[in-house]
Amino acid sequence: CALSSNNNNNNEIVGDEAAYLIKLREAISPAPPTWFNVTNMCDWSHVICSTVGNNRSVEEINLNSMSLKGTLPSGLNNTFPYLRRLILYNNSLTGPLPSLAGLSSLREVVLSDNFTSIPHGCFQDLYSLDLLDLDSNTDLSPWTFPAYLTASSGLDTLTLGSTNLMGSLPDIFGSFPDLKNLNLYGNSLTGTLPKSITKLLKLAILVLSEQEHGGLSGTIEFLLLEFKEQRELREK
Repeated sequence: CALSSNNNNNNEIVGDEAAYLIKLREAISPAPPTWFNVTNMCDWSHVICSTVGNNRSVEEINLNSMSLKGTLPSGLNNTFPYLRRLILYNNSLTGPLPSLAGLSSLREVVLSDNFTSIPHGCFQDLYSLDLLDLDSNTDLSPWTFPAYLTASSGLDTLTLGSTNLMGSLPDIFGSFPDLKNLNLYGNSLTGTLPKSITKLLKLAILVLSEQEHGGLSGTIEFLLLEFKEQRELREK
């Protein structure tokens, strides 16, 4: 069903979406003042709604840089089927990031400087995802690169710098033909640079520096040569 912007405030979000926002209001501190004194949740600051059929649904939650503390309630991915943007960067949220798996409308996720763990499969089946930024979540428990991200074939930006990533990089980067920004600095990645990185023909920014515990092997010269060969093959 098509999603369209609508300023008709006579319609309010109800059911699971409304219940989750109430739980979110109670879970974070300080919650925005309008979340307490405005009845229609579509008029809450930092929340954007759209019309889906005859109903209102949350399209965006943007709570960046609000000095928030607390833990996000679970069940987010089972609540907001039309969520497109989740922006929570530069806060002091703790605990696990709720799973986002299956949010097929989700396009932008910016969660820098928060959280202490990422559940397995958290970013699975995000078919519309353009931007995933978890940069500088330095308190995260060690985790491995989410190989299941291959479903997000339209990724433009992937930033996982200083997020306690460990282990090797899977050879899956050919699944991201539109990727322009890949930033994995400041982790504990090991092993050989996957050759599929050379298939990222739109790549403009690649940051792999400051890996602990041995770091990644392979050279930029190798990558540049492979990039050149891939581009030459594409142009034939």
